[in-house]
Amino acid sequence: MGVNFSAVFRNTLSSEDMYQLCDDLNQGSKFPTLQKFSEEIVKNNPHLNTIWKWSYFSYEHSVTNTIEEKLEADGYIELDGPGGFDLLFNRHIVELSSATRWLSFLSDLEHRNEMRMICYEIASYMGEIQAIYMGDKYCATDYVFDGNTMEEYKESLMKRFGSSKKTIDDLYIDLGDCWDSIGYFEDRFHDFEMIHKAGK
Repeated sequence: MGVNFSAVFRNTLSSEDMYQLCDDLNQGSKFPTLQKFSEEIVKNNPHLNTIWKWSYFSYEHSVTNTIEEKLEADGYIELDGPGGFDLLFNRHIVELSSATRWLSFLSDLEHRNEMRMICYEIASYMGEIQAIYMGDKYCATDYVFDGNTMEEYKESLMKRFGSSKKTIDDLYIDLGDCWDSIGYFEDRFHDFEMIHKAGK
């Protein structure tokens, strides 16, 4: 089973703001790269979900009716998206997962830039321009389920791997007939921010 791309952001949204996020994702104008990317995937995979929608199912409490009820019941809630994209929230952090392979993100520069722009759109919406990238084999999902804050998540990563890699390329380890990836990268999007400011 392959390793997929994972990105974690600080969750700055209230429950009411999270409803608005779903509407904005479906409307698309604040997330043009994400919308275009997911539409292309759905076009070739029509069995996939075509809209963003909240999942209120709770294993502990059957069905909850609101975001707040789900967060109170389980500590997390999932926003299922089109094209294999999902956002998993606790009150402090949110993880973006997708069908994108980690190797594709590391080795294909064009694909990497698309995924980084998607993450930039999400981080900009959150109002804190940062994201942490890892392969999903390191289970960022568990940190969401456990209710970790961004500070706790970073502290755990520091203990496990040391500091963030200096570049995304540093995450790729060429072993000759195979490859590996260890650690994480904290993206502050300095290049995208410069382009954004220059365009104003």
